[in-house]
Amino acid sequence: MAEADAGLRKADLVLVLGGARSGKSEVAEDWAARWSACLGRPVVYLATGQAADAEMADRIRRHRDRRPAAWRTVEEPLQVPEWFAARRNGDIVLLDCLSMLLNNWMWLEGCGDDALAERVKRLSDALATAPGPVVAVSQEAGLGIVPADAQTRRYRDWLGTLNQAVARRAGRVLWVVAGIPVDLRRLEASAEVSAEAEVPAVAPADAEAADAEAEPEARTGVETASEAEVP
Repeated sequence: MAEADAGLRKADLVLVLGGARSGKSEVAEDWAARWSACLGRPVVYLATGQAADAEMADRIRRHRDRRPAAWRTVEEPLQVPEWFAARRNGDIVLLDCLSMLLNNWMWLEGCGDDALAERVKRLSDALATAPGPVVAVSQEAGLGIVPADAQTRRYRDWLGTLNQAVARRAGRVLWVVAGIPVDLRRLEASAEVSAEAEVPAVAPADAEAADAEAEPEARTGVETASEAEVP
């Protein structure tokens, strides 16, 4: 699957995932700012949230105050795939966030499963064919306990589906924990194991000796990220 997905990826599409107050928005904003400085292009902040109550209005205000004054904000709570499809310039787009967009599709528009499947596909296609760099933010909501009601479980499941669809098209996927971004592409492992890589069975008496003879690289298995790939 990993090899097949590689051909669908957009190099300058970054998906930033994380839980509540994980620091994901700050990481995404920093990534967009560095891209802007490197490429000399402006940033468009594509916001999907709406001020439905005073707490949400305050949250939006704090997000807006944190961003550079030169960034242009566009509020688009529903038609994000269409917005991307209509773009012709290569400005950097920071989309915050996919989880709120899904919320709007489900509760503002009342989309059923067929409509959601179509929208998820159109969105992932639009992000992968955008004319410029895109940083998309989304919530990771599937790590806690199973929700008690069916509608919340449905939202959790569809958010996982949406995140997977966008991740398949993204050149880089970052998971933010306590403000620290982890590059999931560098930790990605293929499920396909070649015949040459299969480890022969080792008798218990020989296991310790076999481990001592193993190459150090085989025991670490994690490569160091190259700074050249950071914009």
